[in-house]
Amino acid sequence: MMNCRPGIRGWSGLCRTPGCVTCDAWHEERRQWLESAKTRALEFVDAGELALAYKSLVSDLSQHAGTREHPGLFLTGELFIAGHLNTEESWREHIAGYQ
Repeated sequence: MMNCRPGIRGWSGLCRTPGCVTCDAWHEERRQWLESAKTRALEFVDAGELALAYKSLVSDLSQHAGTREHPGLFLTGELFIAGHLNTEESWREHIAGYQ
């Protein structure tokens, strides 16, 4: 196991070296944060509150450095405004695609 190597940085500010303890922990934390945000948004979808699902997803993802600039945030907003995310099923399918 190793720690981050200076000078080899990705968009996250981490070195992205395989086996790096710091990077692996950061990516695991990001994965958990994303799954939590998806779960919470799906709870609103299940309740039929599609606008709250959108607000929840944006709010949760905006609070973590690893998901703050997730490309899906802009796409979700555009799809929602255009009426393409107007059913519970369309929301479930869209949220499932977040990685």
